[in-house]
Amino acid sequence: MSDEILDREETRNDHPDHNQIRYAGFGVRLGASLLDSLALFPLVGLNYYNIFHTKSLSFALLLALLSALYKPLMEFYYGATVGKMLLRIRVVNYQLEPISPEQALIRYAPWVLSVGVNMLATMAIFQMEGFAEISDLIKYSEFAVESPYQKWIQFAIWFIPISAFGMFFNPQKQAVHDQLAKTYCIYR
Repeated sequence: MSDEILDREETRNDHPDHNQIRYAGFGVRLGASLLDSLALFPLVGLNYYNIFHTKSLSFALLLALLSALYKPLMEFYYGATVGKMLLRIRVVNYQLEPISPEQALIRYAPWVLSVGVNMLATMAIFQMEGFAEISDLIKYSEFAVESPYQKWIQFAIWFIPISAFGMFFNPQKQAVHDQLAKTYCIYR
């Protein structure tokens, strides 16, 4: 096992520019996440329009899927989400190269449970008696609280901050999902 650890450490440090890397820490990554929320705002707006007017479960699930695909696809194709691009950080593998599709999906692991539970909750809410009469955010919130998945949503949402908390104990500022995917977030 100790050879495995040494091999992993060697893989991390074998790039000639390794000593010049500036790792992106919690603050800048939180800022990027907040900017990503703004980038996803059109999908959120469409979702609320759908909830209050169209009431199409298929459309709601499509919007949830598009939102879920945003992070892993952007990080695989562009090395960063819009928020990361704006703050000049990117996601790379241990050789400082673009990440693979598998690494992008592994990095997304803390969000997967949350997305799945939210999709189940959406299906339940859309099928609840009285959903057709929902016309504002307050009434929708009341329905969401009554959803049988509400406790699961509250539980699942903790995976993201727990993963991020790993950054505080890692010299390369890797969150747990970075460590699992063998990636870094670095400044450009």
